[in-house]
Amino acid sequence: MLFGSIALELINPQITRFFIDTATSGRAEGFSTLLVAGIAYIGLAILHQSMRLAATYVGQLNTKSCVFLHLLFGPSLVRALNLFSLDSFTGD
Repeated sequence: MLFGSIALELINPQITRFFIDTATSGRAEGFSTLLVAGIAYIGLAILHQSMRLAATYVGQLNTKSCVFLHLLFGPSLVRALNLFSLDSFTGD
């Protein structure tokens, strides 16, 4: 997620550059190209914010989230994902 977020941070300025270059060139097909570039910019910005939110959420997982996963999916799946293991804390 982190690398995807970084990649999106690098792509959005390229779209902005393309948008400005197209707007200043004065080509006849410029409006439709500008529309596509604008929609792509907004879509990638929303995707970037979603990825940042997901990365923050995953980074903030705590015991309550692990207990929820334990109750929802059962102990075997959670142990397989190494998300919930109290054995290391209790010494069992």
